[in-house]
Amino acid sequence: MHENISKLVDYLHQETEYLRKVYDESVAFSFRPEIGGVESALERASLTKKLGFMSDLPDFDVGAVRHSLTGTPNTWQLTLSVEMPLFFWQPARGEIRETYANSQALTQEAAHLRNLISLEVEEAHKEHETAVNQIQLMEDEILAQAEEVNEMYLFSYQQGEIGGIELIEAQRTLSEARKAYADSLYDYGIAIASLEKSVGRALGEN
Repeated sequence: MHENISKLVDYLHQETEYLRKVYDESVAFSFRPEIGGVESALERASLTKKLGFMSDLPDFDVGAVRHSLTGTPNTWQLTLSVEMPLFFWQPARGEIRETYANSQALTQEAAHLRNLISLEVEEAHKEHETAVNQIQLMEDEILAQAEEVNEMYLFSYQQGEIGGIELIEAQRTLSEARKAYADSLYDYGIAIASLEKSVGRALGEN
């Protein structure tokens, strides 16, 4: 059993390094729906600003007429007309300012959201690493020592050197150590779930 646990811990440490490299904040920025929502809103605001600016420009109309008279060279007459209401730019200024302010607010919201997600991803990685270290602590010290003491007390009991109470106490300590080890595995599962939530996708998902 101890050998199997050692293999598990080695694997978990390798997994920790892999997850750090592959599932970073850039993955979260690509898959978290909150980021997608803000970016879509920014695109809509930018389009609205462009459309509002173009719709408030004066209307230009260009025309061309060819004059052809017998015995004379053909001539062209070009006309340019501009429909420009008086003070046309004043309403546009207000709309453009409003759209610009909305874009600025969305940009700030996106930056704030990215910072929060970066912190959340980092915290999830730390939680995962802590869970792995706790499993290793259980293997190297608590569980290993409890198994060693139990074996020693069992041998002493078989040799008649100690009574049943001491052996029962050693077995109780081993049972508690194994339960604590199971709890550390559970905490590891919770840490994986937190990491998946922080990056917005299941680990190993293409």
